Amino acid sequence: MRWDCPHCKRSFGTFALAKTHANIFSHQIFTVDDAGDTFDILLPPTASSVNASLWNRLQYRLSTLVS
Repeated sequence: MRWDCPHCKRSFGTFALAKTHANIFSHQIFTVDDAGDTFDILLPPTASSVNASLWNRLQYRLSTLVS
């Protein structure tokens, strides 16, 4: 996962760094999960929407492999 700040054009590798950046500069941070889906809010790696996105993509890929 990564967290992007479009205002600064920076990416952060940890949630803590992204959250600190957002708090200091009041910038909106986007969350990009490992599957490449982008969320327009700052989400921790354990957020249910991130996990659901990864799970749905995994199920789709498995179903295409099986069929």
